Amino acid sequence: MVTPVLDKIKKKLTCWKGRNLSFQGRNILIKSVLCSIPIYNMAIYKWPSSIIKEAEKIIRNFLWTGDPSKRRITTVSWEKTCKLLQEGGIGIKQLREINLSMQMKLAWSILNGTDDFSMLMRSKYTRRNGRFIHYYKTSSIWAGIKEALFEVTTRSQWIIGNGNNIDIWRDNWLGDFSLQQLMQLSDQDIAGQNSKLSSMVTENVITIPRSLSRILEYLGVSPRSPIICSPQDKDYIIWCPDVKGKFSTKSAFESIRRTRPKVSWYKNILNNFIHRKLLL
Repeated sequence: MVTPVLDKIKKKLTCWKGRNLSFQGRNILIKSVLCSIPIYNMAIYKWPSSIIKEAEKIIRNFLWTGDPSKRRITTVSWEKTCKLLQEGGIGIKQLREINLSMQMKLAWSILNGTDDFSMLMRSKYTRRNGRFIHYYKTSSIWAGIKEALFEVTTRSQWIIGNGNNIDIWRDNWLGDFSLQQLMQLSDQDIAGQNSKLSSMVTENVITIPRSLSRILEYLGVSPRSPIICSPQDKDYIIWCPDVKGKFSTKSAFESIRRTRPKVSWYKNILNNFIHRKLLL
């Protein structure tokens, strides 16, 4: 399912006369055409590391030599090449990060979507308590979604409504982490704990048991007090990397990519009076 996309990239490159293009011309072609070819496939399937390595080798060869099959020894690593312009690179996105951010979009849709596909995926890959399974299951797409779900949930937070959908131990309703993460508990440690946040509601106020409050104080967590619960409102998830709480593939990509410090000289090469093809 992935190999035909790799063949398409190779075919596209063989049609181009890379040697007749400048370095920046090849860079623009890679960013505008090559990196967009696998987008639809990456939105569904997790690419194996071997395929990503092979695809990036082809792209790297084309960038440096103009020939996808010809290798050139360089003094700059591919990771440094893929840094943003502000960070000293040339702005090519790494395929692994593109793939994961697209998978995160699918995972977010499955978590919050009301369409038939989202409901089908939830019914197929969740337990009776509503939690997603963690074990292996024969599927061409579940392996990627499972990894993306972890990345999404660790960057999300529940906004409390009636508390009926929020798991006390596993969901993030306190702040940056769930109780399970704060207390470093394994899934086996809380296997029999399936209580919802609504079970701690008294007169529309969440009452945290004294024993749990002491643990939170020991961990340095101070829940806002009081935590009001609205019986008529539903719980919903917000995306923390975005100031409006809305998920986007762009914000997902920015949240997972490795950021580096900005370099002081990058503005000197971004001259608005010079065409991008002539900059490098």
